[in-house]
Amino acid sequence: MYLYAVLFSVFTSILADLSKISGYVKNGTAKYPVITVQDVNINTLTDCSVIVLTNNTIPILDTDDFPELPQLEELALMNNGLAEMKPECFRKLSKLKHLYLTQNKLRKISSRILEGLPSLEILNLSENKIVEIVYGAFSDLPSLKMVNLSKNKIPSVTAEWFTHCDKLKSLNLSFNRLVSIADGSFRNVGSLKSLYLDTNSIRTVGEKAFSDLQALERLDLAFNEIEEIAGNTFKGLENLKMIKLLGNKLVCLYEDVLNSLNDDAVVYLMGNQLSKDCREVIKKFKIDRPTIQIFY
Repeated sequence: MYLYAVLFSVFTSILADLSKISGYVKNGTAKYPVITVQDVNINTLTDCSVIVLTNNTIPILDTDDFPELPQLEELALMNNGLAEMKPECFRKLSKLKHLYLTQNKLRKISSRILEGLPSLEILNLSENKIVEIVYGAFSDLPSLKMVNLSKNKIPSVTAEWFTHCDKLKSLNLSFNRLVSIADGSFRNVGSLKSLYLDTNSIRTVGEKAFSDLQALERLDLAFNEIEEIAGNTFKGLENLKMIKLLGNKLVCLYEDVLNSLNDDAVVYLMGNQLSKDCREVIKKFKIDRPTIQIFY
């Protein structure tokens, strides 16, 4: 049974007692591709799998704004001017898998906002104004696979954001205001395969910043202000296949860094300030280990 509702206009209107939805539904499917809010009472959408509420005016989500929607798997709340979410505001959406909150005005992600979402797999919070994420904000989300926090104003990253998120595969923190990556920053997300830290203001990267990411395959550190990569930064990351370091301020890479690379690794170093000696070292290294691709 599948119903796709695209809802327009002001969110508060959705809560009005409008019963016309019954005339639009036949055997659990919508007769029309778009159902406007004037015809819908959200409380009647018990068979809905997808709800799109974009380009509205929704400044706040309260705890009981969403009734129990047992079939809802995808909820899109993009570009609504959303500035605040109350704790457990999604708690009745136990089957929700995809939650899109992009292009809003959120500044803080507090604890318990995402409580009660055991099925959540994809969380997109990009293009907000987030400056603070409290400890445990992404806790107890056992199905979570992807988090997109790009294009915010986040100044730092800490492992305490995540607990019991053992299936997380992708974390995007690009286009933020990160200035450093400390040791152990990702110790609670050892399942990560893709980590995007590009287009920040990162100057320093701890030698053990990524040491807990044994499953990591793709690391993007492009377009930062990194001047040096410590010798053991990538040591032990046996699955790491792609490293993007282009557009930084690197003068050279230590031989320990090069020697720690996997045989099938691809490394991008274009747009740095590599010295002549460093280029010679890389050139020789590529001869000795021809399966590694280094672009500089």
